[in-house]
Amino acid sequence: MSSNNKKYRSQARDEYIRFAPKIDFLGDSKAKQSENNIYSMNYKINGLFLTKRFSQALIHNHEKTEKIFNQRIQRITHTFDLQHELISHYFGLILGGNCLGAQVSPVIKILFSGFHKSTVNLLSALDLTRKGLHGAARPIIRQSFESLITAKYCSIDNQSDVYDRWIDGINFSLIKAVLNKIKKPDTENFREFWKLMSQFTHSSVYASQPDFYYYAESNNYLEDIRLNLIFIEMMMECKYHLLISHIITSSMRYYQSYYGDGERVKKLKQLLKYNYSESKKQMGSGGKSLIKDYRSSWIVKI
Repeated sequence: MSSNNKKYRSQARDEYIRFAPKIDFLGDSKAKQSENNIYSMNYKINGLFLTKRFSQALIHNHEKTEKIFNQRIQRITHTFDLQHELISHYFGLILGGNCLGAQVSPVIKILFSGFHKSTVNLLSALDLTRKGLHGAARPIIRQSFESLITAKYCSIDNQSDVYDRWIDGINFSLIKAVLNKIKKPDTENFREFWKLMSQFTHSSVYASQPDFYYYAESNNYLEDIRLNLIFIEMMMECKYHLLISHIITSSMRYYQSYYGDGERVKKLKQLLKYNYSESKKQMGSGGKSLIKDYRSSWIVKI
């Protein structure tokens, strides 16, 4: 048999299955806990029905998650509320700014959709993560990432056919149609994160999760829960940048400060800035670099 026709064989083919790829988004952690419980997804004949174990496991997971990650979860929920209040101060201008004389982005449809649907997605991902279903949350986080990347790209090049394809529901490749067109910044961080989230999303060895009870025997889910919370905070800061730098135009800022509550908006931005500063203290270099690249000034191929 020629080398070209030789079948691929993994060196780990006969090893114990692994569920987590190498990642660089976590900061330091001292969390090491393990505990067996009747609510884990075991295959014993006796015991609770599977659906009963599942529902009880989620209750247990939620209690443990709230206790262990209380400060971070409180910060994330606070950030959601602050972002929502901030965009609400501009919502009338986003809907009808052109009629009032305020400039509105020509691609406001995809910009607002990216912000709005990412809010729904990330709230859903947070809820799943708090219940211990980190695997089910990750495809939703990936969708938010793709939406945020595509929305900003369309804002930079509002004549790109990516926007028209998006409006008409025509598929396009994120790599070929968007990432390959970005000249600056280097897109390596975007590509690596997208690759990682694709491993979690598609039917790979890393997809989903081995159990729904995250203290189950041989399965410590604390790092997975913590990783998801970091992913969510990364996307939240990117979403904030999309709002203040692309959805809200300079004339919108003028109209809001003149006719609206400019002091409250200023306070909201200060509170959000503080939350983002705190989130980065518990974030690895990969997460910080991705946020920096997303918030940077992009140059794209026209």
